[in-house]
Amino acid sequence: MRLESRRLSLDGARAGLIGRFRRFSGAFRPRGALLRLRLAERLLGDARILPTGRWRAELWLANQRATLGRGGGYFRSGGRRVAHPARECADSLSGARGADLAATQRRSGGGGSLPGAGATRHAAPEDCAWLHCPGADGPSEPGEPLRVEVVFITSGSSHACCSPRVVVDAGANRRLHVTESHLSIGPAGGGADASLSNAVCRVVVGEGAEVRHVLLQQKAETARLVESVTAEVSAGGRYDLCLVQTGACSARVNVAVALLGESAACALNGVMVAASEQQLDLHSLIHHSVPSCTSSQKQKHVVSDSAECIFKGSIRVDKAAQQTTSDQICRSLLVTKKAKVKAMPSLQIQADDVVCSHGAAVAKLNESEVFYLMSRGLDRRSAQELLLVAFPQDLVGGLKETAPRAFQRIVDKLGSIAASAKVEAC
Repeated sequence: MRLESRRLSLDGARAGLIGRFRRFSGAFRPRGALLRLRLAERLLGDARILPTGRWRAELWLANQRATLGRGGGYFRSGGRRVAHPARECADSLSGARGADLAATQRRSGGGGSLPGAGATRHAAPEDCAWLHCPGADGPSEPGEPLRVEVVFITSGSSHACCSPRVVVDAGANRRLHVTESHLSIGPAGGGADASLSNAVCRVVVGEGAEVRHVLLQQKAETARLVESVTAEVSAGGRYDLCLVQTGACSARVNVAVALLGESAACALNGVMVAASEQQLDLHSLIHHSVPSCTSSQKQKHVVSDSAECIFKGSIRVDKAAQQTTSDQICRSLLVTKKAKVKAMPSLQIQADDVVCSHGAAVAKLNESEVFYLMSRGLDRRSAQELLLVAFPQDLVGGLKETAPRAFQRIVDKLGSIAASAKVEAC
């Protein structure tokens, strides 16, 4: 069965919500991926899905109830047939410029991976969220931005696969804060989630718009994930991405950002925390094609046991992109002897009037810092835990207010690393 929702329209914002459910022992249980869309109460109130019967469910939205049923490519709302929001989502994804990083790298002369993955992802979208905010006439007013949270929850065996999609279209002078989370729950028969998530996210930033995108990958350590994120930033726009990876046995996120208009800006901040035998990857590309754009990328890793983190970040500056300012830095902490990090920051500069820098550092915990904390009354384990938790705070500290549960998962994993691993210090 497919559970489908109507298009939501309020205060100039539109959103699409699609989920898949399966009847199991008289109740609805998630199959593949369950999508939950939660918008700020001042905009849409509390939106949630409530199973209510054998073949129907209800979406409660701003104190109004809509019964949702089977409708093929359409669904019924108040007796009217309305086009399915998945169609608009698919159209937007199919028109993405460089929907997967492989195609983007091939166009820029670099190597690629997973050829054709983008076409596979766009073939038949079933689990997707689509948010469109039309442009405003003047500059955005000060105050809180529109906040949207999208949560994908997977459950299944190693043979299960789902293809989540997120499309964010921010019109001119709009301000959005989008949180995208990938989580796991145990399947109905017990055991851990071992499914594969093959995701795509496309972000379009209009002139003068601001989009802050928080991507949280906190799946079970037996699950797998591959995601491509593309962003197109127009003149005067800004795109900020905060990427956190702490789950999945194998996960890779490809990020491609195109700065298409003058004075466009982007900031990519990433944190990966790996333990056991996890392998977490981040491959990024920031493309400067016009003058007077700025970009910044900061990446931090905490790696324990036999885990591995891989970071490959590229900044490309075309000949026409004069007066570009860009910096890139990657810092990593190796907690144990068998932990591994591969950091490959790179610059491809064809212009001559730029200010660009890049670097990488790999180290262990500083023994003098551990000793200082022990001299203030902490035992060694508590001192090491405090240092590990503090290491990524400059990049993820803001999540304590906007996503407190996700922040607590990060802290808990860092604490478990300090408690279970034999921490090496230098």
